[in-house]
Amino acid sequence: MRLTRRSVNLGLGASLAAPAFCQIALAEGETIKIGMVLPVTGPAADSGKYSLTGAKIALDRVNKSGGVLGKPIELITEDDQTTNPGAVLAFSKLAAQPDIVAFLGSIRSTQNHAMAPDILKTGKPVCFGGTDPALTKMGNPWLIRFRPNDSYSGRVIASYGVETLGKKNWAIVHSTDAFGMGGLKALSASLDKLGAKVAIDQAIPTRARISRRLCSRSNRRVPTLSVPISPSPTIRRSSRDSCGSSA
Repeated sequence: MRLTRRSVNLGLGASLAAPAFCQIALAEGETIKIGMVLPVTGPAADSGKYSLTGAKIALDRVNKSGGVLGKPIELITEDDQTTNPGAVLAFSKLAAQPDIVAFLGSIRSTQNHAMAPDILKTGKPVCFGGTDPALTKMGNPWLIRFRPNDSYSGRVIASYGVETLGKKNWAIVHSTDAFGMGGLKALSASLDKLGAKVAIDQAIPTRARISRRLCSRSNRRVPTLSVPISPSPTIRRSSRDSCGSSA
């Protein structure tokens, strides 16, 4: 059998989750409960809606296929309020419920860092989407990544833009939060290694819109490949609409 990144991650996740799943399956109850921390309120509420929709789609598919260990899965959610303290509180509420076997964590690295001590104490699997490479290097065996980290994404984006599209001059439009700044750092480093340069580095507030004036000004200064880096759907949509880019 050929080992791949996906098969290794799946095996690791299964090995961590199996004891907890077995314990729940043997316990009383009609369902296997999974806790989910997500933004229902606050600036990232739109992202929370998308995350919940995706989780429900996956849940429906699993349950229609017979569930897990003969039982359907039930999703229990808590609002992280788009803040680090809110994420810690949301996770603590879920962790206090002994019949929850595992968790879906935040897509924001700062929130996962904030929850990490409680995750370690709880001792149950938490699958998360934060992109900070440090999250899986902290020695916490219960943190399971299901989204590429910034270092990997930066290498892939740079390789495609430089080696496939032949672009040497880049405009990076990024949000001012940890996600945007981390992505900028990783992508810039990868571009530098490939002999490309960041001609324009434009930081904008997380919930701002990208104007056509910014994109036209960037294109006049130097031929560029424009790449938005932000967790905000508003920034990504306005980048696509104004600049024709949706990276």
